[in-house]
Amino acid sequence: MEYLEALGHTLREIRVDAGLRREDCSRALSREYLASVERGHQSISIVKLASLCECLGVTPSLVLLTVEARLAALRLEEYQATQEI
Repeated sequence: MEYLEALGHTLREIRVDAGLRREDCSRALSREYLASVERGHQSISIVKLASLCECLGVTPSLVLLTVEARLAALRLEEYQATQEI
């Protein structure tokens, strides 16, 4: 799985778990743009990611950490343990 695909899957899971539709996030991103990001077809700027995360009620750092864990094929808790200094 590539980074954009993992990011898209993560963002979609968070949105769905929050009970939100793509339309509910329209103040952060257009429905079409969000769909493209969630499919891993388009990248997202850090400013737009921060705006989307505010809408989703999560921090960008949690999203990115979750993506890194997914790419490492680890649960988030396991990945965090490997990153502690």
